[in-house]
Amino acid sequence: DCSLGDQEYDITRMTEHMCKYAVMLEDPADIRYHMEKAWHLMNVGRPGPVWIDVPVNFQGAEIDPESLRGYSAEEENTDDNTAYEAAVPEVDDKTVNDVIGLIQKAERPVIYAGGGVRISGGFEAFRKVVDQLGVPVCTYWNSIDLIETDNPLYCGRGGNMGDRAGNFAIQNSDLVIVIGSRL
Repeated sequence: DCSLGDQEYDITRMTEHMCKYAVMLEDPADIRYHMEKAWHLMNVGRPGPVWIDVPVNFQGAEIDPESLRGYSAEEENTDDNTAYEAAVPEVDDKTVNDVIGLIQKAERPVIYAGGGVRISGGFEAFRKVVDQLGVPVCTYWNSIDLIETDNPLYCGRGGNMGDRAGNFAIQNSDLVIVIGSRL
């Protein structure tokens, strides 16, 4: 267990419910292991966030890079290693048809797109779908490269770092389709 000061919070316990891997560094000599394991897990299966909490007293610690142990997914056959290896599930035709039906019924549909579109490798499919559906696109702050600002389907950026147009589009939409955003 760790000791917390009067203004500290056990962020690692909180992030373990949102991340594929969350750990607090307890020995500076383990940094390579945790960095390599986090990198592996965030890229295996469905990409996702990881968290490594490096206490301030370790941030300036001197280490010998040659003596650090590494991480090997093959050698470490644990639940951590296999829990995220499943491929992203396929979307069945019924789900696709249900979404298209909702779009057809909507008067003001908006696609709210985030950085997960690029992280997932789905950019080309995203652009194809946007062009076919003709639904306006609002981007999140980390996904401004998904659609050009002069594209007729672009309607702004949403969220607290967005703009008035994007937030107005989202707030007045009767159907928001979220793709690759954690909101």
